[in-house]
Amino acid sequence: DDWRTAWSAANWAFDNNAAPDEAQQWAAKSLATSKNPRTLQLNARIAQKAGKQKEAVAQLTEAIALAKADKEFSKELTAIYEKSLAEWTAKK
Repeated sequence: DDWRTAWSAANWAFDNNAAPDEAQQWAAKSLATSKNPRTLQLNARIAQKAGKQKEAVAQLTEAIALAKADKEFSKELTAIYEKSLAEWTAKK
């Protein structure tokens, strides 16, 4: 199935602070279609922005694990995900 269309719409909407409710719905649809590092990371970002820290950390942790298990996945994106996770879990 095509997870990329919903992911692209959600990613654009999130990055541009446009239609947050729709962005969340599209992100959830992309995740339901395909659980992969990109769909998990986007859902984690949306959850984190919404103050759902526990959910965000869990999703980003899973995204990183899947990314590391996939030899084809970008090491640069994995490093960005890891940096975000470190920032989200750092003691303030």
